[in-house]
Amino acid sequence: LAMSSYNAGEHRVLRAIMGNVSREFWDLHEKKQLPRETLNYVPKFIAAAKIASNPKKYGFSHSEGQMPFAYESIKIDKSISLSKLASNLGVPSSEIQRLNPTFKTDLAPVYRGDFVEIRVPAGVGETKAIVAAKNSYSTKKFYASEGNSYHRVRRGDSLYRIAKRYGTSVGTLKRLNGLSSRSIIYPGKKIKLPGSGGSSRSQASSVDSNAKTYKVRRGDSLWTIAKKFGTSISSLKKINNLYSTKLRVGQVLRLSANGASTGKAKTYYVKRGDNLTEIARKYRVSLSSLLKVNGLSTRSVLHVGKRIRIPN
Repeated sequence: LAMSSYNAGEHRVLRAIMGNVSREFWDLHEKKQLPRETLNYVPKFIAAAKIASNPKKYGFSHSEGQMPFAYESIKIDKSISLSKLASNLGVPSSEIQRLNPTFKTDLAPVYRGDFVEIRVPAGVGETKAIVAAKNSYSTKKFYASEGNSYHRVRRGDSLYRIAKRYGTSVGTLKRLNGLSSRSIIYPGKKIKLPGSGGSSRSQASSVDSNAKTYKVRRGDSLWTIAKKFGTSISSLKKINNLYSTKLRVGQVLRLSANGASTGKAKTYYVKRGDNLTEIARKYRVSLSSLLKVNGLSTRSVLHVGKRIRIPN
């Protein structure tokens, strides 16, 4: 099932499991409840693993394989252009690409607060490689900042996760971006969010920061409203007793429990080694309030670069 999720997507597999009340891959295979590519992918994977474990048994001759790459590595904390790096090192661009097959484009992206390991030819030297990398920083954005009305897809993203994060629906995202059920989203792709048209810009500039209520307009979502008034989706849902993210045009939303402006909430980006208890202690807030504002539980896993809202 894990291999099926890797191939077809976790939510596609989950729907098949719930619809057929079975967690056995072979039951789903027999009923053809997954895409044909996935139904073939898993058996091929298992077959390849068995052959690799005992090639002679299955009629394959022994192979010496290829020699491992000879390289040195450095760590970078900002996105760089691989072609610029090659130029600064005085080596062919094809050599840098050969040593770094992980990156499918010229951009070696780095998530906020994280780092990436880059391979360079053996003998270059760490100092020279680091200086070359610093001169190869890319101005291309790998992901949008929270203030933009677009989302840059990150590794592991799905339309469901993006929709949930911004308080909208998968159907809305598909319609805005001309996507179909077969469309594939990949890291770096720009996803347009509800309310990111030209009219929203003029609306944002005329927002009354002391407003107590807000009337929903066409194209609004909980995310765009929360962004305008410096609050959070979870706060709006709680104040207005909402159980879903669906809104209707003309609906009146309360912006704060006491009718006052909520103010701008602080945000924190998770760093390596962080945990929720330490973050709560650092900002002098209770762990329960931190969990509530971010829709997390004590079992939630924190990823480096994840944005955490700090309660006022």
